[in-house]
Amino acid sequence: MALALGVGAGVLTLESVYGFLFYIIGFTLTNLVFYQICCQGRVKEFFRKPLHEVFIDGIASNVAGFLMMWCLVFALVK
Repeated sequence: MALALGVGAGVLTLESVYGFLFYIIGFTLTNLVFYQICCQGRVKEFFRKPLHEVFIDGIASNVAGFLMMWCLVFALVK
């Protein structure tokens, strides 16, 4: 999802804080959809610390891929 969000931010030619806000909002929305569809609202059955494992670890570990795609697509569009 981070790569797709990076492409989206690059195509929209978002810069600076707006690109990171796009990433955080997009990542949060996809995680909420994941909670509802895949976990069917019973997150405690699948994760010990759901907020930490999915949201915080996910955002921190995927930011490099987001930045790579964001910069690549931004450079191609501009």
